[in-house]
Amino acid sequence: MKGHEQLIDIRVAGGKPTMVFLTDFPVVGKWWEEGDYPEICIYHDVPERADLRFLVNLNVCITASTKGRAKAFFEACKAAGASTVSTCFYPNDHENYFRMFTKSGFDKTTEDKHRYES
Repeated sequence: MKGHEQLIDIRVAGGKPTMVFLTDFPVVGKWWEEGDYPEICIYHDVPERADLRFLVNLNVCITASTKGRAKAFFEACKAAGASTVSTCFYPNDHENYFRMFTKSGFDKTTEDKHRYES
């Protein structure tokens, strides 16, 4: 994981960003220097072993490299106590996965539908 240490420092200091992005691609950005939203690189991390406690009560958006990783990181973020979690995997028009969850009870999944289908 890369970029999470800086987010932990923000949380320890009492900060709470409005959104955190988990990116499952080899991203090497310095969001903390550029004033961007926190972007945590989860490339090569094992979802079931990732320590995501720093996401407690935060809104999380996951962009995954595979459908399986989208689902696994979604569950890991929920288990860590994130307030809202959304995840997507969208390589083409027919193989896709999107899910959004909120602690208040909203939970919606769209999987393997053409983008124009309802």
